[in-house]
Amino acid sequence: MGPVNCVAGLGFLFNRQAFLKFATDFIENTGLIIMSGFFALVMGLAIVNAHIVWVMDWPVIITIFGWAAVIDVFCAQ
Repeated sequence: MGPVNCVAGLGFLFNRQAFLKFATDFIENTGLIIMSGFFALVMGLAIVNAHIVWVMDWPVIITIFGWAAVIDVFCAQ
């Protein structure tokens, strides 16, 4: 999940027009928004299920991102 986000971010960073078109198309497509929410929920639950680490060190960041993905789906309007 991380490498895909990094590559996509770099692609959008170097091709601003493609990012603007992608963002516009995404906002106008309700089905795509729902599917991305479902994907975020599944990935968040997978992280929460496989990586419950509550320590005062860097691995807790992964657990926090997992919980944030799960909570975000339920808080989005």
